[in-house]
Amino acid sequence: MRALSKIFQIIFFQLIVLYAGIAEASIEEISTDSLLKKLSTIESDDKQELALLNEIIIAYWKVAPDSSIKYGKIALETANRIGIDSATAEVYHNLGIAYFYANSFNNSLDWLYKSLKIREKSNDNYKIGTTLNSIGNVFYALGNNAKALVFYNQSLELIRKTGNKKMEASILTNLGSLLASMGKDSKAFETLNQSIQLLEQIRDSAGISSALNNLSLVYRSKGQYAKALETDSKALEIATKLSHSWEVAYISNSIGETYLMMKNYPMAGRYFKQALEISERLGLQDVLLFSYRSLTRYYSATSNNDSFNVYFNKYDVLKDSIFTTKNAQSIAEMQVKYQTEHQAKENAMQKLQIAKERDIRNSFIFISILILVAIIILFIRYRNKKRLNIELENIVMLRTRDLSEREERYRKLISATPDAVLEADSRGYITFASSQSKPLFRIDDEKEIVGSKLEKFIADSDVARFRDNLASFYLGKYGKESQYVMLRKDGSTFSGEIKMAMIYDSSGASSGIIAVVRNITERKLIEQRILRNTIETEERERARFSEDLHDGLGPLLSTVKIYLELIAARQGNSQEQAKFIKMTDELLQESIRSTREIANNLTPNLLNDFGLIEALSVYIDKINLTNTIQINLTTDDRINRLPSQTEVALYRVLCELINNTIKHAFSTLISIVISYEEQHLKIKYTDNGIGFDVEKMLSSRTKGLGLSNIMSRVNSVNGTCVFTSEPGKCFICQIIVKV
Repeated sequence: MRALSKIFQIIFFQLIVLYAGIAEASIEEISTDSLLKKLSTIESDDKQELALLNEIIIAYWKVAPDSSIKYGKIALETANRIGIDSATAEVYHNLGIAYFYANSFNNSLDWLYKSLKIREKSNDNYKIGTTLNSIGNVFYALGNNAKALVFYNQSLELIRKTGNKKMEASILTNLGSLLASMGKDSKAFETLNQSIQLLEQIRDSAGISSALNNLSLVYRSKGQYAKALETDSKALEIATKLSHSWEVAYISNSIGETYLMMKNYPMAGRYFKQALEISERLGLQDVLLFSYRSLTRYYSATSNNDSFNVYFNKYDVLKDSIFTTKNAQSIAEMQVKYQTEHQAKENAMQKLQIAKERDIRNSFIFISILILVAIIILFIRYRNKKRLNIELENIVMLRTRDLSEREERYRKLISATPDAVLEADSRGYITFASSQSKPLFRIDDEKEIVGSKLEKFIADSDVARFRDNLASFYLGKYGKESQYVMLRKDGSTFSGEIKMAMIYDSSGASSGIIAVVRNITERKLIEQRILRNTIETEERERARFSEDLHDGLGPLLSTVKIYLELIAARQGNSQEQAKFIKMTDELLQESIRSTREIANNLTPNLLNDFGLIEALSVYIDKINLTNTIQINLTTDDRINRLPSQTEVALYRVLCELINNTIKHAFSTLISIVISYEEQHLKIKYTDNGIGFDVEKMLSSRTKGLGLSNIMSRVNSVNGTCVFTSEPGKCFICQIIVKV
């Protein structure tokens, strides 16, 4: 029960941060109707119109994010007409927050990074700090605590320099929530109390409500439920007085969670239903998601299965609509883009500083040498001339030797790489080809292709795309596409990958390119095999699911239908009807159990709610009860929850290994040891069965499918998998995944 409480505590901390400090200042709820009416009266004043549009964007943030985005784009057009960077950055920032409340995190980060890029040029600590805080909130909502912590600390450092206590308190509230979700309760308590002290100094009621709500979660995590209720009640009173419906819903859910942990179900139900009514009226996805999850826990605790199923399904559907893999991938790409640009800027500044220092140093040396030479010329002109000649000869010799060594290193590097290296001039004609070109293009001498154009070795189907990518490359735009169908001299083709780099002459002008060509045919075949194995596995799972429905659930439901017909036929005979009704009820109960078993086999609820170790333990306990085989599971207490994709992959892998042992190994004992060492999860699976030839099994297209699927699943989470076995000996599988 303590583990379950911790899970929902983390979920709630991630939701509550969306409330605190996302804006640059606490904004009272303003009537959008009055703002829109005022907007319609403005004539030919872009600055006044932009200021009012920004107010409308902020007013719609929580209650209607789509409308906030709509007016944000109108504001952007107005800002572009004004042509002031700071005004454009303000709209970018407000749009980023609007997309945040709309749960479109990739778009949110895109606009926030655009705002940050402009504001960093202005050196305005307050504006930069608020944008960093907003970016931190997006990463916190995604569960990326490490990045959220970095952005919050950067934001706090800058805002403290400005002396703005209101924004400092807002950031401290966010930081306290983050620390609590990371299990650092003492530090979170200290940080949130700092925020409350600042807010009380400036009498910011809305900020105090947010900070108190976050503080109550820390009390709850420590088991101080009375203190948590007292703190949340104060927060709710403030939010109600301010008519902040969005915050009232969240705080009501928070109070309900506390009562639920105290097993005071009537009070928990009262606050959960109050939060649901507000969240349904507002129609906001993040508020509804939290309300559905809270009611699911409430009806589970009160054994109301029908209501539990209703709200669990609502929660599941809404959760899937909000969080997608594509969204996370887009966010990861956006972060890399920003970090790359930021690093490039720092590198450019560093190079400029180094060049400046070098120029000063060289100027000083040059002047010193001139003075020295002038003095020497006055006294020993002949001897000095002779010495300078000797030094010049030495310099020439050293430079010649240095150039020779560089050329030799370049040649060794070219000969050592397994890929073909080509050089081409600015017109695309090949001027050099490495010896690896011979087997790649099936030619007798690499000089045969010198003088040919690069596109000659591209299949007709890909020539146009290659030309477009080459043109983009010369313009400084690196296209993502670098794989082509390539031609050999004998007319055969292969899958190739080309990576290019620019060559510059002594003046800094582009003089050609270097192209590294790699044969990726084998890699493509492996990718196709993995795809084929995946499809075959899916088809096998569908067949199994169909069989479970047909053989398990189908007969039960058919029998229920027969009993219902018998009940109808026994009208007037209450004893026989009662007997058949009882039998029908038993069959329906069996059907429900069968349905749950089928659903649990598809995606175990334990895996989603409690993680890999708990789900695996329950699965193994069920097998051990059959007394057909003994499975021993040993785990490391330091293992916490893993990313969802990793847990699902490892759970499926271990289930597949256990099923293989039971079906084929004639084993009596299975040992599974899961340990944690240096940020790596290590799994050792052993059975005492009859063993098999691993290489022979993997090379088989039919029998080796199960092992190939296991390797594919482990590879999908950046892990490694090694099988060890021989006929007549035990089977061992060792898996290592970085977490």
